Amino acid sequence: MLQSTIRFARLGNKSLLTRPFFCSSITGNRHTTHAHHLKHNKAAINLSHLDFQAYYKIRSNIELLIQDYSRKPIPPLSYKFLTEYQKPLSQTEKYNLAIKTINQLISLTCRQLSLIQNLPYIVLLNPKINQINSLYLKTLESLLSITFPYDLYKNDLILSLLNHLNEEHNDTLLVLSDGLKEINNELLSNEAISKFLDVHIRDRITMKLIILNHLALLSPKTEPDMIGIIHKRVKISQFINQTFEFVNDLCQLKFNLPMSTTGNSSMITYITGEEIEFPCIPVILEYVLTEILKNSMKAHIENDVTKPIEISIFETDSDELTVRIRDYGGGIDPKIEPKIFQYSFSTTLDSTFSKIHEENNGNQRETDSVIGSCQNDSSVPQLMMPGEVENNTISGMGYGLPLCKNYLELFDGDITIQNLWGLGTDVYIKVKGPNKSLLADRK
Repeated sequence: MLQSTIRFARLGNKSLLTRPFFCSSITGNRHTTHAHHLKHNKAAINLSHLDFQAYYKIRSNIELLIQDYSRKPIPPLSYKFLTEYQKPLSQTEKYNLAIKTINQLISLTCRQLSLIQNLPYIVLLNPKINQINSLYLKTLESLLSITFPYDLYKNDLILSLLNHLNEEHNDTLLVLSDGLKEINNELLSNEAISKFLDVHIRDRITMKLIILNHLALLSPKTEPDMIGIIHKRVKISQFINQTFEFVNDLCQLKFNLPMSTTGNSSMITYITGEEIEFPCIPVILEYVLTEILKNSMKAHIENDVTKPIEISIFETDSDELTVRIRDYGGGIDPKIEPKIFQYSFSTTLDSTFSKIHEENNGNQRETDSVIGSCQNDSSVPQLMMPGEVENNTISGMGYGLPLCKNYLELFDGDITIQNLWGLGTDVYIKVKGPNKSLLADRK
């Protein structure tokens, strides 16, 4: 472990903060020193007393820190990483987990900052893009505020920090989406935006999952079937039913339909695999199912289809699951079919969720209380990613299917769509689960 110091400049109020900083190589034990790090234990000073050269040096040091840590190799998020620790954790395990979590988050935050700051300067001037950049700078400052090694033993402090970071990034994707839509194609092409979003969203999801896994491992709640955010045996049909209840409520709200008294039985039917249980990350499966079922339900309502949505569940391997969702909503117009996995492409012009959000003056908690959430079940704890499941269901943002693909591909899964224009669509959701050896009780 390397102990060094960085002074983190907050340019808005021209104050300079001294922050202890620690980091070791994520892929090995070799410690590296960084010449651009400033010396240890200097008091905070006022930047207004510095000349231009000294002020420029401070800014350069921050930029060098971001560039340095954004280049550090970070192994892809894996089930092995997520299952390394199991409850109950010893003090040593909590300490080691805190080191790994903070180090990973620092590198990922620097990668996000480097990615954003490499956009054309005129793009960074967009208020919403700049807001995202400022948020990640603030996140970096928060992470660097952890004092090595003493703060790493303070579990309450680490949990408070992670909860705060998770909450701060709740609605960033919606803000970023709005900002990118305001950018002229001459400044940033659609291809460049797609490349940017692929990297940004992948790293954002990784950060969220790392934070949620840490919070779950340190939660006092005892859940024998959970290892962090991984559920050992999700009954897939039951999980689909819960998600469909949520989607059904959304559709009733959007299309002003009377409340159903027959439940899910008349709207979805299972062809095979209703009894299958499978280990997975519920928050990822919930996100994907919500998006696909929302699209299918919407198509059925708009086309007055009474035939139920058909669901087939196949366990194609010990660690691979395929869910096929078949609807009869008329299919996808061949003219737009090639665009359905493009960011910001949408066939919807309005948004019930957006209207509710606006009516609550942008207060996400009040919005949540209006629209509700998936029904909780003790056998399948809901670790919903705030600001993502909600945004996922906002028709018209255009990120639904690309986000589904990003979530699934993070763990070698996939999503494919077979379209029969005039009849309906088959959506195949392939989920890769953890190897059973990783789920064995090691306590």
